[in-house]
Amino acid sequence: MAVFCAVLPASRAEVVIQSEQLNPATPAWAFKTIPKPSKSDLARDCKVTVTGNQFETVAGEGSVLVNGVLPADSLDLTESALMSNASVTNGRVVIDLGRVQPVAAVATYSWHEWDVDDGSRGPQVYTLYGSAAEQADPARLEAWIRIARVDTRPNQTGKHWNGQHGVLIRDPAGGLGNYRHLLFDVEPTRSPLQPNPSITHTLWAEIDVHSQASLARAGDAEVAQPAKIEHAWVVFKTHLDIGYTDRIAEVLRNYREGMMEGALKVIEASRRLPPAQRFAWSLAGWPLAHVLGPQQDGARRERIARAVREGAIAFHALPFTTHTETQDLEDLVRSLGFATRLAHQFDRPLPIGAKMTDVPSHSWVMPTLLAHAGVKFLQIGCNDNSACVRVPHLFWWEGPDGSRILCNYTRVYGSGLVPPRDWPCKNYLAMTMTYDNVGPPSAAEVERLRQDAARRLPGVQIHFGTLDDFARAVAAENPPLPVVSADMPDTWIHGWLSMPQEAKAARQFRALEPALDALDTHLRAWGLAPANLQPALAEAYEQSALFSEHTFGPWGPKGGPWESGIPRRNLYGEEWQKARARGAYQKYEQGFDDKRAFARQAGQIVHRELISRLDTLARSVRASGPRMVVYNALPWPRSGAVEIPGRPGEYLYAREVPSFGYKTYPIGRPTAASLAEPAASNRLDTPFFRL
Repeated sequence: MAVFCAVLPASRAEVVIQSEQLNPATPAWAFKTIPKPSKSDLARDCKVTVTGNQFETVAGEGSVLVNGVLPADSLDLTESALMSNASVTNGRVVIDLGRVQPVAAVATYSWHEWDVDDGSRGPQVYTLYGSAAEQADPARLEAWIRIARVDTRPNQTGKHWNGQHGVLIRDPAGGLGNYRHLLFDVEPTRSPLQPNPSITHTLWAEIDVHSQASLARAGDAEVAQPAKIEHAWVVFKTHLDIGYTDRIAEVLRNYREGMMEGALKVIEASRRLPPAQRFAWSLAGWPLAHVLGPQQDGARRERIARAVREGAIAFHALPFTTHTETQDLEDLVRSLGFATRLAHQFDRPLPIGAKMTDVPSHSWVMPTLLAHAGVKFLQIGCNDNSACVRVPHLFWWEGPDGSRILCNYTRVYGSGLVPPRDWPCKNYLAMTMTYDNVGPPSAAEVERLRQDAARRLPGVQIHFGTLDDFARAVAAENPPLPVVSADMPDTWIHGWLSMPQEAKAARQFRALEPALDALDTHLRAWGLAPANLQPALAEAYEQSALFSEHTFGPWGPKGGPWESGIPRRNLYGEEWQKARARGAYQKYEQGFDDKRAFARQAGQIVHRELISRLDTLARSVRASGPRMVVYNALPWPRSGAVEIPGRPGEYLYAREVPSFGYKTYPIGRPTAASLAEPAASNRLDTPFFRL
């Protein structure tokens, strides 16, 4: 607990500012030197507006700051509010008390926990103003009375800023003044541990405006009471970014070595516990297949394999988080194969749970795809710096064909230990996430969570398990749940077009992947014997899927592994050109090249194998003289212009090439009829309509 006190001169009073930091935080908001939050103060249910910025949609509106209800968990954003993550500018939050009233004190409360930056959103930095005017203009601060300047940042390093911060502004000799409006000019904390200042806006929980009478009875705010549950399923997972926090090769090395050692240490220590209390770590299908691959140390691979057979290292159905709208159906289906092969290899059941993290929303194909693959449950954890989809906590997501999967959507990567007030069933998923490539929790952290659960969830059975365990428990309970029959378009799709050339290439080679597979099958049916395609095709599909994995480049050119020696995050003009010329961005740019390589390698494989098989087909056709063989990989006849190999700009019109078949055209002395499309006209004819 840290306590600070300052005495500042104001226009008409000696203002005393007291602040206290609770670290570790307490769900009861039990401050010792300042009043606990209130629900019976002057600001209760008053109008709250903001100018110069806006409230971030992932959390609550301004009304949650004056409702006298506090979050029971730092991850419960429904009872918190913050400025937009899209802007680093100040926000001016105005509370309208409805009429001029004597204000004795103002108290503000915030709470943030994030191990990545030690709680950069916890401290409060703002200037408080008051106005007695009936219509007070937030843009004209000179017309307001400046009351106090607040800054609860405990140090300049950014370390240990997490926890609950409380502030009391008062005048011991009397009141702060008579005001109708109070304006809080709030600023981002700009923590040195968070290189992106736009995501350092304070996570506010409550603002109280006290009269002398309400100050005397302060502390009657309610902590949001969780729903009554019988079972809490605690699932541990780390969010995978293939890149972003470092070069891809280094990220994967860390997964194979450091993270696996950390997970195995906790797993092996917990084998002495009852099964429901044993630590289990969940991974997506692809990273687990990778860490068990040829680059793994033999002895460590055996330890990992044992943990997989026991279920202590669990895998879910999806390969990793993707931009699903960028993928073809065949790519999506084949990407489920990593988990399937693991299940067969280690004699485990096929997974029925799946997880997407970070990307806020996904294509409507997902419920149809997963349901038909035997998957029953999908957990989607939104990036807490992005706008979220407004859907229930737990619902049936229905695809276009009527297929349904159970879906849990959270506004952050995971969820807190305590369920929200409106959780709809007796089984609750505590999706316990560590952040981008951080790795598993330590044994001490797991034990703290176990003790915290026993204290905060009395009478609830706590299970350490997997997504599959939760899915089965909800299926057995069969609670009434809402149905969502709608698309959730990908709001992060712009990442795909940070690499437009590779995105174009992917659109092209993905259409050729099933064509290549079909051609190879037909060549074998026709008695030809090309080389085994499957290893190369599997590699192409894997590289293709990796290009749709959601990580497109590094998080930024300054700080951590990407430190480039530039004086600040963003440089422009000549200053930027000089920095690039001296190699400041070399590693940063290499991070993008790592990602591009997935698309390039997939394209090279597909084109190499396709050309080889088309050559085999052409050589096998019994025809004399120069000729061109046109193959149609579609399940219907097709006509179209085809460029003649070796003659750039020369085309022939291939008419009615049969489905999954071919036609041969002589090209020694082309005629006008064979080289040209039918004469152009203003009419479009199809088998179904004429336009």
